[in-house]
Amino acid sequence: QVRDAVLIDRPVNDGMIVIWKWITLPEVRLADQHVPRIGEDHKAWKKRLKEQ
Repeated sequence: QVRDAVLIDRPVNDGMIVIWKWITLPEVRLADQHVPRIGEDHKAWKKRLKEQ
């Protein structure tokens, strides 16, 4: 389901991507498998993934 369109031409290494509208909880849970939450330590994120 298309929410909006943005072209990202390189990895986001120095900032964050925020989508404010129209995101469902299942979509957030899917994103949790691919990127850490804002402020979440990378090691803590990997540990959380293993526990799921």
